[in-house]
Amino acid sequence: MLKKLDSEKQPDEKTLAYLAGKLMQLAETFLTIEAMLSDEWRRQMTLVRQYRELNLARHYRSARADMEKYLEKLPHRNIDFYREQLFAERLLYDHSDRNQRGFNEQLQTSADALDVYYIAEKLRYACEMLNYEAVLNIHYRIAYLEDVLNWSAGEAYAQVPPIQVYRCLVLMLRSPEEPALFEKARELIAKTEQHFSDAERKQFYTLLLNYCTRRINRFGDARFLKEHLEINKLLLQNGLMLEDGHIPPWDYTNIVAAGIKTEQAEWTRQFIETYRSKLPAQYADNTYRYNLAQYHYFMKNYGDAQHSLLQVETSDVLLNVTVRSLLIKIYCETEQDELLHS
Repeated sequence: MLKKLDSEKQPDEKTLAYLAGKLMQLAETFLTIEAMLSDEWRRQMTLVRQYRELNLARHYRSARADMEKYLEKLPHRNIDFYREQLFAERLLYDHSDRNQRGFNEQLQTSADALDVYYIAEKLRYACEMLNYEAVLNIHYRIAYLEDVLNWSAGEAYAQVPPIQVYRCLVLMLRSPEEPALFEKARELIAKTEQHFSDAERKQFYTLLLNYCTRRINRFGDARFLKEHLEINKLLLQNGLMLEDGHIPPWDYTNIVAAGIKTEQAEWTRQFIETYRSKLPAQYADNTYRYNLAQYHYFMKNYGDAQHSLLQVETSDVLLNVTVRSLLIKIYCETEQDELLHS
């Protein structure tokens, strides 16, 4: 690199390392400024703070009004909203007269905003931890959960969507033996989903799906097969199932299995064909053919099922096992004894 520099006096390695370090600092400053400029809310708060420090009263009042309007116009009333509200209220408290001897309303508002954000965020963490405990058979320590559940039941938080939704989900996840909690959580999510982003809504429905799976596997509750399928239909309808425009192969397969087990043959066949083009290219053919074979087997079209299975390339170990398992079932049903013993 030193030889490539067009300079009368080439820098030594120490100088070059110093220049590289300065260049990195400039790059990091650029990235920080770019992030700031792209975050309108952070820009608004920074402007309010700067005008206050510069004692520009008129500009401060204008920037503060703009900040408050921006906060109110945010599209969701999720945890992110209440976090930004907390930061705003704390900023306004910092700018209030903190030496006054009377009641400081801004201090109370700031403290209330902290309570809302803490309870909502604590319940969200509890949800994630309980879900992982159920799925992975591990244990997390969730401090003060009973206290937070008691607080969140108060009237002061009845109209705070994230607190109520995450509270319902926590109760549901803690008590898989009580299906009524699932119904309540699902109804509340449907009622309040306009307050949440697509990513959050997908997370909610994923928790419901995991609960359904738990009811099916642990309690043998076949009713939750239909619930599982209906939630997946809702995800498909709202465009929440796709990831980067594709449906994950395992989701595609699980939906087909649920459709077959709930005997919704016509819908299942339509789904198989409609979402074939949405499968990732590297998995598309095998996933489609295997699931088409599952459908034909359910419909007792054993010849078509066998034909589809024989087109599956079984380099994947797990897929190879499932394909062979279904082929054995077909050979038994069609009494192809020679193939069965080959």
